[in-house]
Amino acid sequence: MKSRAKLILAVSASLAFLFSVNANAGSSIQYTDSDKRMLVEVCKAIKSNSKVKLNKVLHKNRITFDEMAKGLVCNGQDALSFAKYHDADENFDLITKRTKAREEEIVASLN
Repeated sequence: MKSRAKLILAVSASLAFLFSVNANAGSSIQYTDSDKRMLVEVCKAIKSNSKVKLNKVLHKNRITFDEMAKGLVCNGQDALSFAKYHDADENFDLITKRTKAREEEIVASLN
């Protein structure tokens, strides 16, 4: 399951929105409904600004903070930008701390 979660997170960067699958390419990746639900659940947990909820969702789906930060896209934004955009400062700080985000990444997410 862990390698499957990594793969899902890595390819999710190509999605404009988590609810749709890129159908433009002939060899587009097809996501199962459970894959989509898992990714949406992570985005909702980030937006909730609850550290406990975010940790629970990541643990349940066997996703590390680094995997989430490198591959997850929520409504076209990376995890840090998404948290900041939705004023989820607790989760923004948690993601920054747990991923050891570089200063450039933090500044980029603020713009």
